[in-house]
Amino acid sequence: MKKFLISAKKQLFPRRRVRVGRWEILSTPNHPLNEYQIAFPFYDQFLPILCSHLGGTAIDIGANIGDSTAAILATSSHLRIVAVEPDDAFYAILKHNCERIDIDRRVELVKAFVSSTKRHFVVCKSSFKSTGHVSNVASEKATSPTLSFAELIIRTGAKDISIIKSDTDGFDWDVLASIGEYLKIAKPQLPLIFFEMQTYLQELGFNDEDRPNRIRLYLDSISDLFALGYEEFLLLDNFGVPILRGHDVSLVEQVERYLESSQTLGKRVPAFYIDIALFCRHHTEVIEKSLAELRQATK
Repeated sequence: MKKFLISAKKQLFPRRRVRVGRWEILSTPNHPLNEYQIAFPFYDQFLPILCSHLGGTAIDIGANIGDSTAAILATSSHLRIVAVEPDDAFYAILKHNCERIDIDRRVELVKAFVSSTKRHFVVCKSSFKSTGHVSNVASEKATSPTLSFAELIIRTGAKDISIIKSDTDGFDWDVLASIGEYLKIAKPQLPLIFFEMQTYLQELGFNDEDRPNRIRLYLDSISDLFALGYEEFLLLDNFGVPILRGHDVSLVEQVERYLESSQTLGKRVPAFYIDIALFCRHHTEVIEKSLAELRQATK
């Protein structure tokens, strides 16, 4: 029995570590974080800088192994974090990492999918096993329950939400839709939303026939959030480099169409996806301060 437990632990916690802030955390065997940090100075820098200026609660949807959660813990001594991850393997590593680095016990873990529907899902892993996309399945095959964003807030009792981060690899449009439903009913002060707009899915390749529909779903969710009171966005490429700020959602579509054409017709990849921060007038100062600190940190 002891030998079995040791073997299982080696499979669950592969001997690969990545550095986040002042910590080294366990990761999946092929997680590219260390290599990306060396090659791309802006990579994963903006979110923790932004969070260093916030209080209240951060919601981390699609927490994966806990690298974003760890980065937020490293830069903010005040934020409470709700880290949500549905995949069994990723959640086990996330839990292990948080038990070790969350000294002040500021992180609450939730194993669930977040969606605007009551469908059932699994995470289909990429070839590198460090990420994956969400796919519909029959209820008996689902790895975790599905919660609306409102149900997540009720379950955790989260208050004073200052930022919602979503990184679900092509599924964030649905997470945004669920966030929008909650904001419409609860009517809190609108929090910052930082999410990944990934319409290219590595496992499906550049000839994915559903990509145009996925682009439209993202744009519709963003437009719906603007209708609720969001006023501006900041776009960054997936390497963390700021692209532009704007008020017109059509600019988001233009950047996305450029990426799509470059990847499928131009046979080049200037970036795989874009990160987007949605914010209101009362967030402007903290966005500008964070951008200035990002540029300073990467000099």
